[in-house]
Amino acid sequence: MTIPETPRSIRSHFANLLSATPYYRAVMSSTEFPAEFAALMTRQRFDVVQVELLHAAHVAAHVRGVRTILDMHNVESVLFRRLVRHQRPGLARVLTWSDAVKLPAYQRRIIPQFDHCLAVSDQDADELRRVVPGARVTVITNGVDPEEFFPQASVAQPNSLVFTGSFTYPPNAEAMVFFCRDVLPRIRAVVPDVRLSIVGQRPGPQVRALGRLPGVEVTGRVPDVRPYLARATVVVVPLRVGSGTRLKILEAMAMGRPIVSTSLGAEGLDVCAGEDLEIADGAASFARAAVALLRDPDRCARLGTHARRTVMQRYAWSIVTDRLESLYRTMETGSDRGSMCSDRNGDLRRDGIL
Repeated sequence: MTIPETPRSIRSHFANLLSATPYYRAVMSSTEFPAEFAALMTRQRFDVVQVELLHAAHVAAHVRGVRTILDMHNVESVLFRRLVRHQRPGLARVLTWSDAVKLPAYQRRIIPQFDHCLAVSDQDADELRRVVPGARVTVITNGVDPEEFFPQASVAQPNSLVFTGSFTYPPNAEAMVFFCRDVLPRIRAVVPDVRLSIVGQRPGPQVRALGRLPGVEVTGRVPDVRPYLARATVVVVPLRVGSGTRLKILEAMAMGRPIVSTSLGAEGLDVCAGEDLEIADGAASFARAAVALLRDPDRCARLGTHARRTVMQRYAWSIVTDRLESLYRTMETGSDRGSMCSDRNGDLRRDGIL
């Protein structure tokens, strides 16, 4: 997603203000992608076309003769509305607000053009049905490969915290600025040698500046986040903005790591506070929860074990993909989008999904 921050993006957003199309969508415009997509659709027959993310939906919205699914990783109208609340007053906030206003109507225009819409949580599904009455929405949760993300024996370093996430997603940057400004000093007052690793690609100037704080490391892009998760005493997820669900939590749970998250950070996940992870909101509460775990390795071990078990029961990729393939098989035939082209009693060909 893109939030107007640079002079170029701000000028571009201003040029789009009078359009009904959100800047979020307009900035993703491409001439090559739609042309390649149209050519592909003429060369090959597909059973299902699945589009990832709202900003690419326009490319496949008018496809006929094949079933279409829009996978909503977030509910963008919710995400932008929340972003506005946490931005500082100024031009960027005004421009983000303009998208928050436009996105509900855009969703109402684009989502009904798909046969089906996927949401990653019940909360997101309810919001989509509220904004787009009559939308056909199914919850297919995010998942994780537990054979790739698995517990590693006794490699955690004392008093170490880690946060993982791409900084192309603005809520991650907001979370780290908040954490280092308001939470970390409270932790350091009790645990002076605490260390924080901020792991994720494309950190902007605000996040890079955090690396100048004592005990804070900003890695930028890394080839593999698993070693950082394995070394962490506690994984922190202090998100205050967002929608959808957090893969960073599922990855840490799969590796058996103890987690402290805000309520919004854990939103949409079927997890139990105090058993799978700790939930704490506000700087003081979050700091107390983190300090308590740093001081209690037995508690950390119990949380990690329960979290791993929850992932295996609910969020392993094998479980999630079974649900998705079941949806492909059972989508109604005979709608105005045409019928699915797969055999009624057989699996959809894996190479027949775009």
